[in-house]
Amino acid sequence: MHASADGVVVVIHDADLERTTNGHGPVRGQPFRALGLLDAGQGERIPSLEELLRAQPGVPLNIEIKQDEPPIEELVLATLDQHGARESTLLAAEHAHIMQRIRRAAPDMLTSHSAAEVAE
Repeated sequence: MHASADGVVVVIHDADLERTTNGHGPVRGQPFRALGLLDAGQGERIPSLEELLRAQPGVPLNIEIKQDEPPIEELVLATLDQHGARESTLLAAEHAHIMQRIRRAAPDMLTSHSAAEVAE
């Protein structure tokens, strides 16, 4: 997960748009409306986390928070709360410091291990 310039959590792997869309630059540099106009392959667009939760209510999710700065953990949690999805979601992050922020913000949630924790 990353966030748009206007604070919408979006479902996209890369921090930059070039590899997976016909856009350019960082995801966080574009408002959600502009991200929605991009082609993410075969006419698909970049969905928001809210759109995903609305379309697939109750489906268990494994969400990896990839964006480091600015932090988006609270945005992700607020979106999950709006849809009652905390209990069916596991939060993950590759980087230990993001994983620590997640655990501080949501100590009651299931979490994965960072890459460093797996290596230990």
